[in-house]
Amino acid sequence: MEEAVARIPSNRAAPLIRELFADLPPACDGPRLVAGLVSFRGLRPGRTYDDVARIARELVRLARPGGGGRTPEDPADRPVALVLGRTLTALGELDLDDVAAVRMGPQDCARRLRRAVPGADRELTGEQAWFHDQLLDNVCLHILHFLVRHSPYIAGCLAEQSHRIRQLVDLNDADAVRRPRPSPEDLAFEEEYAAFLVRRHNRLTIHGIDLPNAPGSWPLDATYLSLGAEFATPVEGSSGQPALRDMGGRDRIQIAGGFTPEELLHGTVRDRLTHLWLAYDLGVDMGWLSAFPRLHTIRVNPRLPRVGGVPEGIRIIAR
Repeated sequence: MEEAVARIPSNRAAPLIRELFADLPPACDGPRLVAGLVSFRGLRPGRTYDDVARIARELVRLARPGGGGRTPEDPADRPVALVLGRTLTALGELDLDDVAAVRMGPQDCARRLRRAVPGADRELTGEQAWFHDQLLDNVCLHILHFLVRHSPYIAGCLAEQSHRIRQLVDLNDADAVRRPRPSPEDLAFEEEYAAFLVRRHNRLTIHGIDLPNAPGSWPLDATYLSLGAEFATPVEGSSGQPALRDMGGRDRIQIAGGFTPEELLHGTVRDRLTHLWLAYDLGVDMGWLSAFPRLHTIRVNPRLPRVGGVPEGIRIIAR
């Protein structure tokens, strides 16, 4: 099954995002510190941290398929909502003004928030962490949209970025409308069918290889088979460079061949990469990842040696 795509329509998100901010003056003549705009900080806060937690729970619910209806909260989403609530409270502590936030864009803003609460998501599973990251990106888009709409100064001095934010919101809403809303019966069937497939096809047999003292087949969870569709290449070394250059402009790349860090740096568009899959042990310190300013998540084969030297702010998921 595909991982959930966390998108909330703007008409659903806007009232919740509005609660995160205090009443703003109708006009301003310069940048405003985001921490000074939130409703849950200050001398007379209009909202509490419990309100932020409630808003986070509702955002998580709305982001799930079928969340637009009166679906109950899924207990499995509670850890995600807890981490999202803690992350959103960091808005009240950021040394960042609204103009700089809009200039950064939603993904960089989300990365800035994650850095403000290091380790907040350490208890999440890989799937939960993935969903939280996507949702935080989407929530930051709605936050920036709110700031643009309530600041003529931003709309004037950052006209291009403001227009881009509006375009992203329009695309978000169009995708949210197209996304099917499965019924509870459909969801139950999908879970039952997925469990059936696991029971039916949970072993792998390799023909043509004679291994001493080896079983006839192996459970799939004892093997590593990458099903990523973003980018995978079976070739190694420089022979894979043409393929890497063809795919290097994407923001999500999977590396399954024996490339060196220098080849990866040369073959990818550095300011676009946000997610990186590693199915191959590069055998070097990972400090070179700092060359990718927007990279915030790497996945590694859990059977690889522990990676070291990963720059601060980049999440590691072993799966």
